[in-house]
Amino acid sequence: MIEKYIHDIYNKQIEHYEGYESFCYQNCQRIILEYIYGSKAVLFINTVPSIEIEVGDKLKLRGKSDFRSLLPSINKYAKRIYYTTVESVEDIFKRNIKFIYENNSPIIVGADTYFLPYTANYKKSHAKHTLILCGFDLTRNVVYVIDWYSPWFYKGEVDIETFLQARNSKNEKDDSYYSGSPIENNWAYIEKIPQYSADKLFDETIKLSKKFYFNNSDNGVIAALSLLLKHISVMENETDYNRVFYYMYTLLNRKKIFLQYIEYYSNLKQLDRNIEFIAQLKKNIANWDVIVILLLKQSKRYNVKTRNHLIDKISKSISEELIMIQTIEKLF
Repeated sequence: MIEKYIHDIYNKQIEHYEGYESFCYQNCQRIILEYIYGSKAVLFINTVPSIEIEVGDKLKLRGKSDFRSLLPSINKYAKRIYYTTVESVEDIFKRNIKFIYENNSPIIVGADTYFLPYTANYKKSHAKHTLILCGFDLTRNVVYVIDWYSPWFYKGEVDIETFLQARNSKNEKDDSYYSGSPIENNWAYIEKIPQYSADKLFDETIKLSKKFYFNNSDNGVIAALSLLLKHISVMENETDYNRVFYYMYTLLNRKKIFLQYIEYYSNLKQLDRNIEFIAQLKKNIANWDVIVILLLKQSKRYNVKTRNHLIDKISKSISEELIMIQTIEKLF
């Protein structure tokens, strides 16, 4: 086994897209795919927004968990492995670096940011996260990682002992939104994607978007936001607002990467007919930016005036979503 290896991706310039905050795994996939396929990598990412709301003892909001990867038709080329049984973290690591070297391919690894010295969470709070492992130097006992994620944007070394702690962490539950589930030494790699059709991938994205978000049925955005509006009109607990804030912040970012996808495809195909929908989506995202800020304020200190402002903004967003549903039906 070679003692030192660094994949060339480590030396490449990396772009940052704001919408990938909350989607660290997809951000890692994007970076690897952009290295291989250039800007066309965005076509493979599942950017579809989705929203589900359940009102019980506590208000529960969620998106489809299996959407945090590549598009369904492409996702079979992304392989992710978890180790739920007792297995040596050192043995898993040895297999990982062997895989990187023999396949000349970086991999995505799960980690707990509590143990990563370059992160804002270091020794403060636990959080499930992913980053790219792209090299190692066993003579110096370090690995080379890319963690191009706000706010740290790190590309550099991590000592192996620290790295293994982060990968093998139980990720104990604390105040962090992404704490509470073990890392399980998970890792992933992406196989070579064969020939694809940009048009078919775009059609797949639009169909999924219409099915899980842009529709006026019980599983669409209008029903979900109407239920949220009804709940917020009587909600006075900061903790409840904090829960809503985290999800809405995630959905806002989802909309931003969906916008990036639509804009990229439209420019690729020179489709002026999509300009109307893009303008509506940008306006809607700007309104959602305000909603998220208001939710954050309410999560810190409840205020009736802020709640009323929030109700007004959500109502406006519902009207905007209705217009976008009509436009998307007309265009696609």
